[in-house]
Amino acid sequence: MLVLPRGRVVKEGLDPKRLKMPDALIKMCSNGFSGYLSLAGEDDAAVLCYEAGKIVAGLWGIGQRRLTGVAALEQMFRMIQGDDWACRLDIYRLDARLAALVHKACEGEPVFEAQAMTLLDVDRLMDYIDQHKFSGVLRLTVESQATMIFYHEGAELGFFHDTQSELSYQADIKHSIAALEGCQLDVIRFVEQSQVNQLLAGLNLEKTWLQIWRELNL
Repeated sequence: MLVLPRGRVVKEGLDPKRLKMPDALIKMCSNGFSGYLSLAGEDDAAVLCYEAGKIVAGLWGIGQRRLTGVAALEQMFRMIQGDDWACRLDIYRLDARLAALVHKACEGEPVFEAQAMTLLDVDRLMDYIDQHKFSGVLRLTVESQATMIFYHEGAELGFFHDTQSELSYQADIKHSIAALEGCQLDVIRFVEQSQVNQLLAGLNLEKTWLQIWRELNL
C-alpha cells in the first residue's frame, strides 16, 4: 500500500465511482490545484500529483510492483471503473514547494525498502546520505501514518509531517512515528527529470478514460 503524509484536507473518503471522471480531474486543473489525490483499493493504491493545475506525476503500486506516469494513471482508471472492488479517494492540498518534492518522490527510485527501524543502523544511514550526496527522501511509515524527510546532495531540506501542507524545518523527536512499534523506513532516490511529466501534462484524460472503459467492457 502506498502511504504518504496527509496534506491539508480537501476531501476524504470519497467514492470515485460516484464522481464524474475525468471531469473532476480536469476541474482541479482549471482551479490551479497543487497537491495530490490518493486512491486506495482492496490491495492496490495510487497517487496522482498536481502542481499549479498540472498533472505532473502518477504512481500505482501493489506489493513490490510499481507503475509511474501514464501507466499509473491508466491503472488508476482501471481501479475506478472495475466492478470487483470498492475504492476510496482522498484529496490533499500542498503548497508549491512541497508539492514539487512529493512529485519527485513519486517518480523516485527505491534504494532500500521496508527497513525495520528497530534494526536500522542510523549512523550508517547518515554516512550513506553524506558520502553519496544523497538527493531524495526518507519515508517513515507505520500502518496509515507517514513522515517524509527530504534531502538535497546530502543536506536536509525539511520534513513533511502528517496533516501539514508546507515543508517543516523541525521534527518533534519525542512524538516521532520512528519510535512506534512496526515503523519501517524507505529510502527513495530522486531521478533525473524524464519525459513522464510532459506526457502526463499533455494527456487527453477523456480519451484515456474511454480507452480503459472499452478495454473493460467491450
